[in-house]
Amino acid sequence: MVRLMPLRPHRPRRRALVVGAGIAGLLTARVLADTFAEVEVVEQDVLPTTPVQRPGVAQGHHVHGLTARGAEVMERLFPGLGAELATAGAPGGDFGQIVAFRFPDCWSPRIPTGIPLQTFSRPLLETHLRHRLTALDRIRIRIRDGVRVTGLTGSPTHVTGVRVRTRPAADLLARLTPVSSVRTYAHCANQRTHYHRLPHWPGGLLALGDAVCAFNPLYGQGMGIAAVAADLLHTMLARHTHPCEGDFTRAYQRRLARHTHRPWMMSTLQDRGWQPDPTSDRAARATGALLPVVQQAMADNPEVFRRFLAAMHMTRSSAVLLHPRAVLPVVATAIHPGRAKPDVPHLWWGHTPHTPTEPGTPTPQAPPPPRTP
Repeated sequence: MVRLMPLRPHRPRRRALVVGAGIAGLLTARVLADTFAEVEVVEQDVLPTTPVQRPGVAQGHHVHGLTARGAEVMERLFPGLGAELATAGAPGGDFGQIVAFRFPDCWSPRIPTGIPLQTFSRPLLETHLRHRLTALDRIRIRIRDGVRVTGLTGSPTHVTGVRVRTRPAADLLARLTPVSSVRTYAHCANQRTHYHRLPHWPGGLLALGDAVCAFNPLYGQGMGIAAVAADLLHTMLARHTHPCEGDFTRAYQRRLARHTHRPWMMSTLQDRGWQPDPTSDRAARATGALLPVVQQAMADNPEVFRRFLAAMHMTRSSAVLLHPRAVLPVVATAIHPGRAKPDVPHLWWGHTPHTPTEPGTPTPQAPPPPRTP
């Protein structure tokens, strides 16, 4: 959630406040730094100084992958970020060769796709983004942790500030040593809030990140969409001279909804393949029935899989899936269903089952793809 507010009335110098120091908040703060004289980020968690899990992150301890479009935006906002992450131990490679998708009835092919993927932990990425953000010397940027936002101030038509509550015990808790590790998986469901459909939206306030659209973390869409939302804000700020007005904030929410629609559909359709919803509408049921055919076509035809990944990573528009080179194999699969390829090797984030990650340490193995009778 972002609040845009002039520092003082009728003064050219302005101040922006970002609520939340997650991926979306940090990238948004970086974009706002090009327009506002001061940017402040408030976060309810006490932020660690090293790349470790924090309570406010729903899933942070497992390996994360970033969509190609998201990586491109982050690299543009923070040049050299990918190299920094690689130096810190974040490996990379071709998406189609280091990741294997398990669909309900088949496996994705192991092929070169031309789509890069870098893997890292969520805390590692956040730590580097925070360091890069606060290192900007052309603007004063402040990150305040241990501060919880409890509400907004202003009127229904314009937001002027936020109400906060500090956590006096936060510093004490940060110095304590836990007796055991706690790992949680929270907010795993897809959830979208249609702010763009509200008849009235106040000036001075923007909603983005998980506040607008939260995804099943399995598909790695969240961080990429956060980057796309920041990139959209960057583009719109460059074209508008009054970003605090209601016309700007309403337009942003509507455009952001269009940007999140395609990733939302791809994520929710994938979930329906595992657990169909009998209460969904006719169009959703028809799409759900077609999904296994598309997945089988991806397993059998590398070109279909490459086009699917291009749409998933937002490097090309969803129209790439309507090209004859994608549609015809799907039609052929529907007419003559193929057989899932049982010999597709399962990859464990870049390591084959025969390549241990450390000398003398067995590589973790997932169950092999089931053979079709």
